[in-house]
Amino acid sequence: MAENKSRIDQAVSWIFTLCRIAVGLLVSKTGFDLARGQGSFAYYGSDRIMTGVFIMAIGIYFVFSGIRRQFFADEEGR
Repeated sequence: MAENKSRIDQAVSWIFTLCRIAVGLLVSKTGFDLARGQGSFAYYGSDRIMTGVFIMAIGIYFVFSGIRRQFFADEEGR
């Protein structure tokens, strides 16, 4: 029974990791659209480029933090 729980925990962990990566990619794509002034953000006149770069950086952080948690969680003692 403990082995099944472990496999279920691993599957749920991978699902959450894939969701984090998907959200990170979506945030990065939104930042890219904002920086280019296209898509939903075409009508905003404020500092689009720097704001877009900042949002892309947040998206990249989401992706790498999800990957880091999945592969390096055992080394941190979690």
